[in-house]
Amino acid sequence: MSYSSKNPKVSSTVLADITNTTPSNPGTSSHKLINRNGLIFSRDSAGVEVLVSGRGTGEINYAPHSGLENGATTAWATYKDAAATTPVDGTGGSPTTLTLSANATTPLRGSYDLKVVKSAANSQGEGFSIQLDTVKAPDFAKKLKIQFDLDTTDANYTAGDLVCYVYDITNSTLITPSSPSIPKMKGTFQLTFDTSATGTSYRVIFHYAVTAAAAITNLFFDSFVVGPGVVVQSPAVSPMLTDLTFTPTGYGTTTALKFSYQRTANVMRGKLTWTNGTPTATPGRVAMPAGITIDSTLLSTTANTQRLGAGTTETSGTTSLGADVAALAVFFDGSTTNEIFIATNVTANAFAKNNANNYTVLGERLSIDFEVPIAEWAGNGTVILGPGPDVEYAYNTSTTDAADTTSFGYGPSGNTVTGTLTALRKKRVRFQYPIQVTDEISLEYRYPTGTGVWRQLVSVHPSTGVSNLTRQISLQYGIGIDETFINSTDVDVIFGQYVLPSGATYGAAGDNWSTTLGSWRLVKRKAGAATGIAVVANGQSGLMPGLQSAMDDTTATRLGYKTYSHGTNYNGGNAPTITLTSGGGTLSSVSYSFFTPYQKQDGVWFLRFNLLVQLSSAARTSTAIAINGVSYSNPQAITAYNDATANATFYAVAGGSDITAIWSSVTTTGFYASGDVKLSAKPSWAY
Repeated sequence: MSYSSKNPKVSSTVLADITNTTPSNPGTSSHKLINRNGLIFSRDSAGVEVLVSGRGTGEINYAPHSGLENGATTAWATYKDAAATTPVDGTGGSPTTLTLSANATTPLRGSYDLKVVKSAANSQGEGFSIQLDTVKAPDFAKKLKIQFDLDTTDANYTAGDLVCYVYDITNSTLITPSSPSIPKMKGTFQLTFDTSATGTSYRVIFHYAVTAAAAITNLFFDSFVVGPGVVVQSPAVSPMLTDLTFTPTGYGTTTALKFSYQRTANVMRGKLTWTNGTPTATPGRVAMPAGITIDSTLLSTTANTQRLGAGTTETSGTTSLGADVAALAVFFDGSTTNEIFIATNVTANAFAKNNANNYTVLGERLSIDFEVPIAEWAGNGTVILGPGPDVEYAYNTSTTDAADTTSFGYGPSGNTVTGTLTALRKKRVRFQYPIQVTDEISLEYRYPTGTGVWRQLVSVHPSTGVSNLTRQISLQYGIGIDETFINSTDVDVIFGQYVLPSGATYGAAGDNWSTTLGSWRLVKRKAGAATGIAVVANGQSGLMPGLQSAMDDTTATRLGYKTYSHGTNYNGGNAPTITLTSGGGTLSSVSYSFFTPYQKQDGVWFLRFNLLVQLSSAARTSTAIAINGVSYSNPQAITAYNDATANATFYAVAGGSDITAIWSSVTTTGFYASGDVKLSAKPSWAY
């Protein structure tokens, strides 16, 4: 090439493709550039290759060797934790059932992908993991995505066999992502998790959660991306919605009830109006929807002083507004978190809880507006924006001859149709992002499973008996969406007893579902920009489940909503077990035991407990028992009792690792103890 002045002369070279060749190593402190199928790697004197150019995601990625284009599983390792449905930390142990390899035979992308083979053995507790590159400060306390290609369509793989978790190595904390269950599918899967405020080192874990012993020879993964990516965060703002139910109390049987609300971050703005029945002598108030409670920490707890809004009661007169419209105040009474109250006057510097029949009558119309913080919406008030939620696939994983409202599955693969049914059955589906009024929800069916084309079915009301879900006399046939049950996240799908009518007479038995060999799924598509609020798990910020039963185990434990029992295995396969440590005799049995650990705001753990143990008959002046995995921060008074006649416990304490009670010398067989005590650390068996 030509040049002028003092510009340097530039030359070029061609790097031949050596996709399946191992080149020689360069000299000490030198690097060699290598072309592998259009990807440029730098190889050092030790033979370590690092991707420096070529196919990439165009975004920040903390996953090293994300596409395995170096032809090695260097970044990945198998592990063996305790046999449980969730991992401990995803490293170490002696795994025996899982094998990883760089697969070059028709990889998902590029020259290689990660192939996982499971032997014909119980793999629960084993898995494979990758330690991420150091997470930088701009991504502290942020929502990151985990995205990868996968092919999990092996005949012996079932959705949820593998689960994905993240371990915060810096803070020794297991993080539950948004949708940890790995579906049965071929395509691209994405989930999200929240980083901590201080964590720099993380491990992404793929954990075998079930005990199935069948061999799986073809699981493939590729193109891992862990980073901020397209997970953009923004304040949670909804349109005006009507999917929640508010209940006026004290106004008789109301009619023409109309309600709507809007969410802005953790605040609900509501508008309600109704026509009275016959008001009663009870304070006028409105019950909040099920699963929605007032966040009293953000309001005044002085009785009947916190104003939330205003309203009017419209009389039947036909004169001026001043004469026929009475002003109302909507207020929080300082303690009741599931109701808002209505007043027409004040007394002693506080709103009065007026009886409804003192200020309104039959046939009058009431309207109120209010603004109130919601406990279940606490957090940083963010939503997930981007292409992920534009289309969401969900289904129910149960295939039994029974209704099911708790077995939720995710991903485009769907679930197989139930076999023989003995009656109409409903299966509930839960979406990870709330259903908006502009969303389109469709029921899709594929026949046969695995090879057929997904086709959209018609959504019908079960009572109409038309199209896909059909009714003949008392029997139902086919499948449809139950439009009588659709809330903010859940939809019920109805399976008729038979797949289709095939009898010689009207209303006769039809073909069983076992003859279809088909699959079904629900699809939620957004109209316009993608927006949604992810269901929160432990360590995340955002919308908490409306019911405690919907919380993950770690969150429920931290908040004091999960109770543990003696002898039952929990976290890491550990069980809270009571033993007799001193006092004479032996421990015969545990009649009952309840342990509820919880964590205070300062991070200190406490334990509420109540137990009864049976001891062998013996004279004793004291009894000391231990609960494995529990240590007390200092001696603390508790309540204890024994079943000896006319005997009182002199004192009882929990300290060190024992619960000790002292009394006069008597023969006892039953020993009771209860308390609420400070611990040195979280119990080892607690999630």
